Amino acid sequence: GMIGTFGKQSHKDALQSIDRLVRILQDRPFVPEIYCFTADALDKRAFCDAGITTDIVIADVPYGNLSTWSGEKADAVDLLLDSIKCVVYGNSVTAVVCDKSQKVRNSSYKRLERFKAGKRVVEVLKLIQT
Repeated sequence: GMIGTFGKQSHKDALQSIDRLVRILQDRPFVPEIYCFTADALDKRAFCDAGITTDIVIADVPYGNLSTWSGEKADAVDLLLDSIKCVVYGNSVTAVVCDKSQKVRNSSYKRLERFKAGKRVVEVLKLIQT
């Protein structure tokens, strides 16, 4: 629908990406379970109460003029990372997509990779086991 409404190349690219992913998954004997839900990212119980553990978390956090954190907080990204600790485990990978002004400084996570994608920065992290 967004392609028809806006005609943006990024929407066309996203659709092609999901088509590629579907083709890859169809060739695999194991099809992953995917959970997508809306939650208050700064409420630790929201994730713990979901009753899941996950291999991959992708968090595209609010930035810019079009979206904001509810009750804007300077350390919101780190609060989010604290909130998801109950669903990630030793081999889980977390990707935080943000703008360059937002910093990921949560000492419970180790950075595996950091790269830029357009105006966004992607931080790939792994929870440090204690």
